[in-house]
Amino acid sequence: MLNKLPSIIQDKRIVLLGFGMEGQSSFRFFSKNFPKNNFLIADKNPDIREHPLLQQADIEISTGQNYLSSISDNDFIIKSPGIKLPENCKLNHDSIFSQTDLFIQAFRKQIIGVTGTKGKSTTSSLLFKILSDQNKKAILIGNIGKPALDYWDKIEDDTFIVFELSAHQLEYTRFSPTYSILLNLFPEHLDYFKTENNYFKAKLNIAKFQSEGEFFFCNQTELIKEGFSFLKDKIYSSNYTLINDSIKRKNDYKKLIHIDEMLYLKGLHQLKNCIPILNLTNILGLNEELTLESIRNFKPLPHRIEFIGKIKKLQFYNDSISTIPEASIEALKSLKKVDYLILGGLDRKLNYQKLYAFLEKFTLNTIFFIGPAGKRMFDELANNSKFKKIHIEKLHLFEPHLENIIQENKNSICLLSPAAASYDEFKNFEERGDYFRSLIEKFM
Repeated sequence: MLNKLPSIIQDKRIVLLGFGMEGQSSFRFFSKNFPKNNFLIADKNPDIREHPLLQQADIEISTGQNYLSSISDNDFIIKSPGIKLPENCKLNHDSIFSQTDLFIQAFRKQIIGVTGTKGKSTTSSLLFKILSDQNKKAILIGNIGKPALDYWDKIEDDTFIVFELSAHQLEYTRFSPTYSILLNLFPEHLDYFKTENNYFKAKLNIAKFQSEGEFFFCNQTELIKEGFSFLKDKIYSSNYTLINDSIKRKNDYKKLIHIDEMLYLKGLHQLKNCIPILNLTNILGLNEELTLESIRNFKPLPHRIEFIGKIKKLQFYNDSISTIPEASIEALKSLKKVDYLILGGLDRKLNYQKLYAFLEKFTLNTIFFIGPAGKRMFDELANNSKFKKIHIEKLHLFEPHLENIIQENKNSICLLSPAAASYDEFKNFEERGDYFRSLIEKFM
């Protein structure tokens, strides 16, 4: 299936820009399938020189501050997501490709692309379960931790490819999947994209390059119609609607599923994200009742309003995935009775006014503010006496406070939903959530 790749690769030096998980995947794929090509690995991190994959004598490696200096527009450049090119970079955008770009070009008619600021991993995993439950051949790849090129040789003509796509993966793509789902858009990753508009534009590449007869399922139609009108005619007209905490068919308003029927998924936002799934599976000819049964029984991924356990009367939930205020608001809405909330982490200068307004109407006992973002929230809420406020430098210093709230023995909930990134203290949100879970389990 190499004929699905651009023919120009044959005559080019292959440059891998970034050597993290996806860069290593690209190297395995291209070194296997294009052994006669020359390779350049370019990464700012000098430690990659010791990587076992790069111990072949004929591989050129460029690292350090000037790691881009050896690259030219004549190279075939494959950029890893999240590698930020400097503003003075002279490389032509048209000479830069990505795994996502190459993979969608090759398999677009089989791909169900899923993106959104929040909810894409859960929705992608649920879609994969629905397809598998109905005996469809399916794979789940992408931002969920499975680089696309690792699965190139596993795809058959009848394979459904559920592709979770981040803004970083979509930034350099020139192609869109035949089936595209956009769940929501909120400002995020502004440290990389600089402006809200740049971030939204990257996300919307999931549908920008679709042709007539392809499908764009969108939960946030007003934003598209107002700010990105070139996409408004692509949006699929939904056959389903959300009324009184239930999904109903538009043609007869028959209730299909109520929020309380979802045994494990928490929150109205999760139910809303099932609407594009139902539209898609209807188009694919799947059994609607079996699809609804899969939704009812789907267990969410870790760190997403994850129930950890109960100590005395106090329940603990891990929502470490919530790195923006909108996500934390949804978590609080989902659980309703929360007495203890943990907010904060890396300060990426997000605007928290919407969260503050929500907290004014929400009944809380105590908020624990963690890290630099927590300190800013703590300061900005200094005049608020509605709830008790405690600033803690790190989540690793939370244990004494945990002991105190356990002793209070309230019949309530303690929720970690930080509304901030984790990188001030942890490698990623998973590590933060794992630490919180392990801390709670010490007392169980």
